[in-house]
Amino acid sequence: LPLYNFWADRTRRVRLPPPGACLDQCYLAFFAVEEAERVPALIEDALSLTDERVLSFGLHAAHPMLPVLLKKFRPIQYRSCLYAVSFGDPLPLDGRPAQPEAAVLS
Repeated sequence: LPLYNFWADRTRRVRLPPPGACLDQCYLAFFAVEEAERVPALIEDALSLTDERVLSFGLHAAHPMLPVLLKKFRPIQYRSCLYAVSFGDPLPLDGRPAQPEAAVLS
C-alpha cells in the first residue's frame, strides 16, 4: 500500500485508503448540461467545492466535450455498457445517448 500510494502521488492517480477506510471520493450526480462548452468550467467549480480527492461522474462516449475533458483533467476512465430492459411495453427511447449515472455504477 505505501509503495502504491507513493506511485499514485507522483502519477496523479487515486491513493488507496488504509485497510477498513473508505475511498475519499464524491459524485457529481445527474450531470446534464445543455451547453456543452460550459462543462469544463462546471467541473472545475465542482472540484473547488469539495474536499474529497476524487470526483466521479459519467459521460456518454460520444459526448462532445469528452476529448476536451480527457486532455484537461487526465481522468481515470471506467468504461461500461448500459442496457435498457423492460418487462412490459418497450421503453420510449428517443434516440439521444444515455448519460450514465456514475453513483449507481459503483
